[in-house]
Amino acid sequence: VTEMGNPYLMPMYMNAFNFTHTYKGKISNSITYNKIKNVYFDYTIQNDSTKETIGTITNLNGRDVLAYDIFIQQNVFKWWITTFNASCIYFKFSGEIYDQKFNVESYSYYAGINNQFIFPKKTKLELSAFYSGPWRNNVGIFESRYNVDMAIRKSFLSDKLNLVIGCSDIFFTSIFRGNVDYLNLHSRSVHTSDTRRLRFTLSYNFGKLKVQQRQVKSNDDESRRMNH
Repeated sequence: VTEMGNPYLMPMYMNAFNFTHTYKGKISNSITYNKIKNVYFDYTIQNDSTKETIGTITNLNGRDVLAYDIFIQQNVFKWWITTFNASCIYFKFSGEIYDQKFNVESYSYYAGINNQFIFPKKTKLELSAFYSGPWRNNVGIFESRYNVDMAIRKSFLSDKLNLVIGCSDIFFTSIFRGNVDYLNLHSRSVHTSDTRRLRFTLSYNFGKLKVQQRQVKSNDDESRRMNH
């Protein structure tokens, strides 16, 4: 694929509006609306006779995004803390691609959960997961994906020594898969990386951080007295 620039790109402008409501510090709801003008759009041109493809960038007239987000944090029991967040998103694209009108509406959604289980002897188990539904980016459509993470935390010596053993993307499912099926372009792409990792962390707190924090607080207090 040959890359080609575009000296005629126009600046992109966005107007954003957000309304957020929090209930008892546990449930937070927000509604966001973004109206974007001259949104940047990466696309590919294909020459059917030579099979040559050229990647470039242009402006779409606009994109509208309306999203609803919810966040919940709850102590289910003394030994179980859970947080949950989810989003529902509506997209609308308008403009021209390959000198043809392009007007598309699309929806997407996302959900994630994190659980922390507290056991005796200062041991914690964290289990988290997320799921992202299929979503559209102009002419490209990305498939759904998900992953699951887990970690065990153990503290020793009055919380000075901390041990963490964890694994991210346990089932190796956080893979981007996309498809383009527009005019004479028909392609499929799969992007993977080493998202499945086993980590081992051992740390020791010598107490220096607390000394530094007290020093910063003392300096702040002195500054306030001088200002008054």
